[in-house]
Amino acid sequence: MAAPERPQGEGTDPGAARLRAEAADILLQLRDRPDDVACRGARDAFLRRGPAERAAYLQVMRAWDATAPKRRSRLRPALAAAAFLLLAGALAPELWLRMRADHRASGAPLALTLESGDRLHLDAGTALADGTGPDARRIDLLRGAAFFAVEEEARPFEVTAGETTVHVLGTAFEVSRNGPEVAVTVLEGEVRVSRADRSWTLAPLDRLSLGPSGRIALDRLAERAIAAWRQDRLVADDTALAELAAVIDRRLPGRVLLVGSAVEEARVTGSFDLSDPLSALRAAAAAGQARVIAAPPALTLVLAAD
Repeated sequence: MAAPERPQGEGTDPGAARLRAEAADILLQLRDRPDDVACRGARDAFLRRGPAERAAYLQVMRAWDATAPKRRSRLRPALAAAAFLLLAGALAPELWLRMRADHRASGAPLALTLESGDRLHLDAGTALADGTGPDARRIDLLRGAAFFAVEEEARPFEVTAGETTVHVLGTAFEVSRNGPEVAVTVLEGEVRVSRADRSWTLAPLDRLSLGPSGRIALDRLAERAIAAWRQDRLVADDTALAELAAVIDRRLPGRVLLVGSAVEEARVTGSFDLSDPLSALRAAAAAGQARVIAAPPALTLVLAAD
């Protein structure tokens, strides 16, 4: 039996991956706002650009349809497996988060109250799953940043972010997750953070950062800097430009990419207005002796200044 023809644009080519990510973003916006004229116009303009764009959009649609419960029973196993692999890879992690998340914030912060009475603020681009039950309150932070104001009651409250777990009773704190990077910052009360066989107890204004390869950093933040994104601000005090870019990235379409270790490690101090995220990124980059090249909607580059 002949192998099926490989769709155009499929593979590991970075250009094809970029087109698939752009197509996924367009499709997700259409799923949210199917009657929005601007969303339809963006789709049509993308499809008119050429055959590679049309192939990328078709791949994303097939991946979405393959994971829809009502369609699974009618798919051949090989097609379902291929679509799942396409979905779970670099093509469109947004689709996978859609299926797992109970609460999501898109382009702006979102305030909500859980059935338990606990209050949350989600930063833009944040997704979480609520696993609260009769014996415990459990939140899984899938991506982004969330600020928690937890009511004290008999059921313990836990937040997981990858391999990190935060245990609290009644307190106010922030947890952020950017890939393998997890940070926990306390505004009020006390929290206990655990990962593998280690644990830390944090007091007000403490921030614990846990990175790949066992990297651990414990420092103190000014109160005004803790979850300042709730007021559309980003407050930096000798902060790595990479950390600031990760926050701004949640508000921009596509991805923000820092080029070079010198740019990533540049230290920045200042207060930036997140209501205009691209301007905030330009200002933060300039403070770190870097410059920004925007190529929306797929990519924004931060490079060393000439």
